[in-house]
Amino acid sequence: MVYLGSIILILAPIISLWFLQVLVSSEVDRQVSWGELYDALVEIGMAGVICSGVLVVMSLGFVGFILGYQMRRGSVSKLSNQAAIAAIVVGALGAFMAILIVGGVIGLAGGILVAVGGGIGLAP
Repeated sequence: MVYLGSIILILAPIISLWFLQVLVSSEVDRQVSWGELYDALVEIGMAGVICSGVLVVMSLGFVGFILGYQMRRGSVSKLSNQAAIAAIVVGALGAFMAILIVGGVIGLAGGILVAVGGGIGLAP
């Protein structure tokens, strides 16, 4: 479950930006290129925020993937429990950042899956 959530977190910003491009293209009744979209984001002062958000959400997805590997590798050891707790935190942070900046509902679902996978991975 952690792996699936991590993959969704990695893909969520890409999918969200693609939806943004489609939405802008439908508003202006022509195909908007990525360069034009980026220039518009620079003009309104949001390019740095969006690019940083993409980097943060995708990085959290990669960290979640590594934590999922550590959880599998550690079985019921102390390392596995630490990785599970970290996965819960990373999943919650990923869900929050996806909703706050870029990633939307898709990123929210990915973050929740990572956090729930971490919760399941905790040893009793």
